[in-house]
Amino acid sequence: MKNLLLNLLANMFGILIARHFVPGFSFQGDALLLIEGAFILTLINYFLKPILKLVLFPFILLSLGLFTIVINMLLLWIFTQIPLGVQIEGLLALLYATILFSTINFVLHLPVLSSDDTK
Repeated sequence: MKNLLLNLLANMFGILIARHFVPGFSFQGDALLLIEGAFILTLINYFLKPILKLVLFPFILLSLGLFTIVINMLLLWIFTQIPLGVQIEGLLALLYATILFSTINFVLHLPVLSSDDTK
């Protein structure tokens, strides 16, 4: 449950920060739409990402893990196809937004990862 809430928070921050710093990324909506969008993106990541990683494992292995960026880009693109006020124009904007979301998720999960190591 803690991971789900942390992912939801990370996705909310990701949308807000990408809106300001990634050219080609836009979010038109209020706080409720932001929460809805972050929740849907979290669900997409929870349900589709493991399936895609399993199916595309040979590509992940051959690229030494870099293909996970392509998977994350695909998931973010799927998210933008749902009319929630988020639009990404261009492949470069999609790549930058994906890297930004991944970095935010990594940084917000650091305290959880370090507390798991102490157990």
